Amino acid sequence: MRAMARLRLNPVLTLMAILATLQTSFADKLKVIASHTPVIGRLGDDVDLGCHLVPAVSAEFMTIRFYVGDLFVNVYDKTPGGYFIQSEKYKDRTELLTENITRGQVTMRIKNIQVSDTGNYMCEFDLVGSATLELKMADNSWKSWQIVLIILGGCAAVIALVWYIYKRMRDP
Repeated sequence: MRAMARLRLNPVLTLMAILATLQTSFADKLKVIASHTPVIGRLGDDVDLGCHLVPAVSAEFMTIRFYVGDLFVNVYDKTPGGYFIQSEKYKDRTELLTENITRGQVTMRIKNIQVSDTGNYMCEFDLVGSATLELKMADNSWKSWQIVLIILGGCAAVIALVWYIYKRMRDP
């Protein structure tokens, strides 16, 4: 009887070993890809940081993490008993967009970005790997130059108008 139990167990163990090997070798062929171009946002804007798997396979039951430095931002796990966790720093300011997760695409949206949000974010798919995205703040210094130019233009217009009125009054 024990010999029969061993015979039944061996095919199950063999099948499990084959599946584990296939899963590992398939995961070795997957790559996590993110944009090499920095994502640029303005203070108070919403920005999207996206990454995806190549080849495009479902990441629906993978654990997906976004980090900035050593701090986790979001952790997503939709396996049975799964969860979604946000860092306190990003609480109610981030969401994970998973509309295309069955094609291996996820996007983390950061709402109302702040200067402290800039940096390198890591998008990590469990058992596959990670990719880095850079978030930069747009340079708003052009706005101060624009204001200076408008003021200078307004001053020039006022001076020209005063000169015109002065000339008309002097030369009737």
